[in-house]
Amino acid sequence: MNGTAEVPTRDQALLELVSEPVFIIDLSGRVLAESPAFASLVGGSALDTTLWSFVPAVDRLQVADLLHLALQGGRQSAVARLVRGDGGWVPVNLTCCLCGGPGDSPELAMAARSLEARTGDPDESRELDALRRLMAKLVRVNHDIRSPLGAIMGNAQLTQRALGEGQQDLHERLGRIVTLCERITGILDEITRAKQEISQTVPNFQATLKAYETQS
Repeated sequence: MNGTAEVPTRDQALLELVSEPVFIIDLSGRVLAESPAFASLVGGSALDTTLWSFVPAVDRLQVADLLHLALQGGRQSAVARLVRGDGGWVPVNLTCCLCGGPGDSPELAMAARSLEARTGDPDESRELDALRRLMAKLVRVNHDIRSPLGAIMGNAQLTQRALGEGQQDLHERLGRIVTLCERITGILDEITRAKQEISQTVPNFQATLKAYETQS
């Protein structure tokens, strides 16, 4: 053996033999060891960086909760995202458990199972990803429109009832507003039904949609 070769640590040597994306952190969040699959998942080695350098701000609270629960014992899981070296991100299911490090210092072992489609066809995977992004935008639009739309339709109907005689023109105008609101509500209902149908056919749709819906 070449005396100048770097000998891996115990944890790193074990992780080199693991095919899944797993890594170990100390209680400050510093990455102590990682498997090659994890480095590939995030697009480069995360050794000596912190967990928070590849967890986006919008997911940090739920990941912190995950760590807190794992420190209390038992295996815990949560859906979150990891930022890749190229600036993109990947939705994952994080599983975390407490383990002992050198000198019995507590550490946390984590597995990051990708929730992206694994079809073997890059074009199909991109198409599914685009579908999730589109549906996430439609779901946000659905949510953002329903409340003000309901208020507009409700106020128009109340105003119609309060109108006196001789205001037929205004009554008809308000009627057209109510009709348009009902038409838009029907479109929003179709979006909701489409989401339910797609969730039954697209792999991991529900899990990854949550990540897309909150993307900053």
